[in-house]
Amino acid sequence: MKRIFTSLAVAGLLVFVSAVLSVPTPTTKAATPAMIGHEGGCSLRQVAGHWGHSFSGTIVGLGPAAAVGNTTINPDGSFTGSQTRSFNGDVEEETYTGSLSLNPDCTVTDTVNVYLNGALERVDVLNGVVTEDGRSAKAILTTPGTAILVEYSKID
Repeated sequence: MKRIFTSLAVAGLLVFVSAVLSVPTPTTKAATPAMIGHEGGCSLRQVAGHWGHSFSGTIVGLGPAAAVGNTTINPDGSFTGSQTRSFNGDVEEETYTGSLSLNPDCTVTDTVNVYLNGALERVDVLNGVVTEDGRSAKAILTTPGTAILVEYSKID
């Protein structure tokens, strides 16, 4: 149960981070700050930095899930972070690492490795979109049996 909940939270964060850190492909126009999240495409350089996130939802058959945390996205698309998560009332501190893939239309896919007490607990995948000129993002965990929405806001 903890693994599913943690996976969902991490996946949400990773999706956001992936969108923020990805470098445009050769077919993607270089984005200006005003273009992020719009027709002009998304740029890793515009989203790299520090982000805060929260998620909430349900793991079918297990109960409610929620988390808050922060992530640092590096210019190469890798990210690290930590979060406090609650799964059906069981609260744990988790850390995570991962990478993201950002598409020209500002959609993202994140792969997140979630750790509990230093041991790999799960690997989550999230799908999302970068919005508000690269200052926020939303993602959903793709794990079957989960209904988790993750919301991100850029801190700097």
